[in-house]
Amino acid sequence: VIVQDGCYRDSAFFKDKTSAGGSELNPFAWHCNTFDIHADGNNYDTVCLWNATTNTLVGCKKWTDTSINPNTGQPWPYGGAEWYGLPYGSYYAFIYDPCLDTLVRIDTTVTYPKKSHSDVYPSCMVMQSAVAVYFAPEAPMPRTTYVYWPNDSLVATFQSSGGNWQHHYPTYPQPGLIKVVTEDGCGIRDTSYITQLPLYPVRRLETKGGCPGPSGESGSADILLYGSAGAYAGQGNGAPVGSIKIIKKDSAAVSIPQNYTIWNGSEQIYYFTNLSTGTYVLESTIGCAGYKVYDTVTVKPYVYPLQEQTHITQCGTNSFAFKDSVIGGIAPFTYEILATVPNLPSLLTGTQLSNTFIIPPGAGLDTIKMRVMDACGNAHVKNFPVSHLASCLPLDVVSDPEKQNKPEGLIAVFPNPSRNEFFIKFAKKKKTTYRIELTNSVGVKLYTASIENVDLQMHRINRPFTPGIYFIHVTDIKTNKTETFKQLIL
Repeated sequence: VIVQDGCYRDSAFFKDKTSAGGSELNPFAWHCNTFDIHADGNNYDTVCLWNATTNTLVGCKKWTDTSINPNTGQPWPYGGAEWYGLPYGSYYAFIYDPCLDTLVRIDTTVTYPKKSHSDVYPSCMVMQSAVAVYFAPEAPMPRTTYVYWPNDSLVATFQSSGGNWQHHYPTYPQPGLIKVVTEDGCGIRDTSYITQLPLYPVRRLETKGGCPGPSGESGSADILLYGSAGAYAGQGNGAPVGSIKIIKKDSAAVSIPQNYTIWNGSEQIYYFTNLSTGTYVLESTIGCAGYKVYDTVTVKPYVYPLQEQTHITQCGTNSFAFKDSVIGGIAPFTYEILATVPNLPSLLTGTQLSNTFIIPPGAGLDTIKMRVMDACGNAHVKNFPVSHLASCLPLDVVSDPEKQNKPEGLIAVFPNPSRNEFFIKFAKKKKTTYRIELTNSVGVKLYTASIENVDLQMHRINRPFTPGIYFIHVTDIKTNKTETFKQLIL
């Protein structure tokens, strides 16, 4: 049987149709620069080995030169001879064919077994990633694996005792390719770049307060922990579903197991229900090695709802929208206009879920009485005075060119909507102290600050602004002069 491509040839001789294995050239040991080979004798007098590249005789030996296969410890089926320390290359020998009374050529090509590689491997250990390593059976010992982080720092070195092995290494905390180098006993290396499958203990916490009752001021609150799919739910890596318990409340040791846990399709959710006011320490046990992480959560006392607006502004006799806002309480809220002065029955329509009310044109109201009620049934009632502006013209904006060319210098304001912030640029010729106030369109003060000895400075205001109109008032404390800036965030 001959197998041949454009470069090399390999063949074996079978003395009859029932023979198994046949006679062939069998390399049985691979070294860094040489190898050892056995040539079957086929129970014939002499075995000769030739170098196929140079077509020169390597040597001849008796077919009884060796009888035991050193790799298996079993006899070679046809006897034969062994050669040691041959350079890698192509060789052939002749086997006697008793049927045709002739010699038959058998061939082989032996190259260095440069076969090793690595690949990503799922890990169920938190903060430990894994690689699968493969070495060809012929690769010389020792077999070593090196793992490098994307910053090229060596984080792990392993000795592999077999051909297939799995190794764990510390997970790199950021995205990036892991470099894995496999090296055999002759220093021949293979380098692979893999994307690790990290098992991070990613989670987020949510506290849901309840209404005041027998469990205390917290209102029987619930703590919810949302855990990542891999670490907490064991998705795709064979790790068990994590377990969580409360181990401390207000620094005192306790043991409160989770009430229940569910999988919502993207996260594993753990529930702790009916908790009283206090500070809790949660212990998560995740991964197949029982990795533990801790979180501290405070269940705060219930806060009664409070309407935070101070007044309502109407421009002339135009219609206007009033948007109420609430702090404290438990959502959802309901809103209701209880009364107006003078009385306007069309506004007394009962409760609604929206916090916005449209006041019709021509309504010369002085006071609007509002009630907000939370899910607990606790309410806050407040009378809002209505401020009437004679003019509906927009406020002056300091970007007017005449105001920019002031001899004493200028103040400029510009927003950065993508970052929820405003910048106030001072470019004055003299140092002074300023008071800064920021209000929304209905006059609610959202920010105040004082800055001293300012001439050239950039002042930053960063708040979770919602889309709308804002007014920034900058007052010179010495002269009591105020400049007002109108800004719009979309």
